[in-house]
Amino acid sequence: DTEALAPDAAVLLNLAEDHLDRHGTFDAYRAAKLQAFARQPPEAVAVAPVDLVDLLGGAARRVTIGPGGDLEHRDGRLWWRGDPLAAADEIRLRGAHNRENAMAAAAVCLARGVPAAAVRAALASFGGVPHRLEEVADSGGVLYVNDSKATNVASAVVGIESFPGGVHAIL
Repeated sequence: DTEALAPDAAVLLNLAEDHLDRHGTFDAYRAAKLQAFARQPPEAVAVAPVDLVDLLGGAARRVTIGPGGDLEHRDGRLWWRGDPLAAADEIRLRGAHNRENAMAAAAVCLARGVPAAAVRAALASFGGVPHRLEEVADSGGVLYVNDSKATNVASAVVGIESFPGGVHAIL
């Protein structure tokens, strides 16, 4: 469905054996996912983890996230091309997977020229989207969290791992 897609910015966060019910094989899923980058022009931005950036097609400017990347998390901080951007604990989102999502969004913004102060403010103020580790109630010392966006086992596992003390799942 992406025969003419040429986005100004595209992000690849991972490649895992997901959505095989729709795509049939992992190779077909990977090919479909990588189509987002295939027709990007040179003025576009392509963001990916350091270890996946070589898979991207198209002509977009490459921006990497993760250890050794343009935007990385180390020493409790986010670093943009060697300069401190924000303390990792300033990101309001729970879980390593959501921090990676936030890093990818920040990388797109920074690569497109959004000032670092604005990106830092957004990271500190964005509380997430409905149904994705959404805190819905706190009653009697029990935190109730809606993670109905976790539509496969891998998504549910990273959500559960976001709570170091463990969880009681209501499925």
